[in-house]
Amino acid sequence: MKTPLDSRCPTLGAAVAALAWLSTLHPQPALAQTPKADGFAPSLNDVPYALAIQPDGKVLVGGALAFVGLDQRNAIARLNADGTPDAQFDPEADGPVYSLALQPDGKILVGGAFTMLAGQPSSYLARLNPDGTLDGTFDPQANGEVYCLAVQPDGKLLVGGDDVELAGEAPSSLARVNADGTPDDHFAPQDNGAGLSVGLQADGRILAGGERTFERLNNTELATQAISCDGSTITWMRGGSSPEAWRTTFEVSTNGADWTMLGDGSRVPGGWQLSGVAVPTGGTVRARGYVVGGEYCASSWFVETLLPPGGLAPPLIILNDGHFGFGANGFGFDVSGAAGQVAAVDGSSNLVNWLPLQTNTLSSGSFYFSDPGAEAKGRQFYRARLVQ
Repeated sequence: MKTPLDSRCPTLGAAVAALAWLSTLHPQPALAQTPKADGFAPSLNDVPYALAIQPDGKVLVGGALAFVGLDQRNAIARLNADGTPDAQFDPEADGPVYSLALQPDGKILVGGAFTMLAGQPSSYLARLNPDGTLDGTFDPQANGEVYCLAVQPDGKLLVGGDDVELAGEAPSSLARVNADGTPDDHFAPQDNGAGLSVGLQADGRILAGGERTFERLNNTELATQAISCDGSTITWMRGGSSPEAWRTTFEVSTNGADWTMLGDGSRVPGGWQLSGVAVPTGGTVRARGYVVGGEYCASSWFVETLLPPGGLAPPLIILNDGHFGFGANGFGFDVSGAAGQVAAVDGSSNLVNWLPLQTNTLSSGSFYFSDPGAEAKGRQFYRARLVQ
């Protein structure tokens, strides 16, 4: 079992441990902070290990806490925008919460050293509904403390911890589960003990670190994104193994050096959008997505993409129009884009080596691609890209 305060910084570790020990002598909060100018002054009786900010401004807190102000909150709490505890949220965990992550639908992923959550048996890794009740559709059957989480936009979840066992499978320091909590059998990296910290790059590659290990892994799936703008509405679609952002911003520049903030994005199915803006002629749009992760959610970074002046969104593979999948001519799907674009579809068996399969000019905004030999190839990945 890994202690939350390790020996990498003994002086600070001892000081924080002493404060935590002192706090156990007082049932009332011992670590109250000085009120700030904006009135945000939450009072916690122990060190918070994990934070997650909801779109409505409320803050999720995980740790070994027992009180927020005068209200009892065991290991997990939600704060209102002014720092007071949210009276409608009290799931209670019987052990420390080390990691929190938000899904696009508002559900809350929780990792730690607990065996009970929201009044029900639930060990180490669980998912809460937005109201704090346990989501019974997510059942990873975890056995082993969970220290870090990273959410992909496709709903899959990277899990790092102390030899975590999922659904009876072999213990591993780094694993991935599907959206329903079942183990992802396509993800089986060599276990090098890199389960203390995990993060996703913009291209989907996975950074993982442990006490003596830091490595980068290729993902088994593509990271997808597409940005478009019609002059007043900017849409940024994100999917696959991209890192899930908790917030996005959009900016514009006419010289590539000075950027003007247009506003924060709002969630739409599959991505983010900002409407009611005026993008000047010749302006470049910059989209940024802000990501948190690492051990105890202690790291943050951003991913970004640019849409040049008059730029066209890259072609997209359409997943939900009824044409995606096996048919009479093998595996196929529709590719959409702007009329006049030249789009290519490439195939790969390993996400490293790609072979061009078909190139088409989009005359009506879409075309159908099929791969007659897909079934014989076994596992196959596809991507659509802009040729010109």
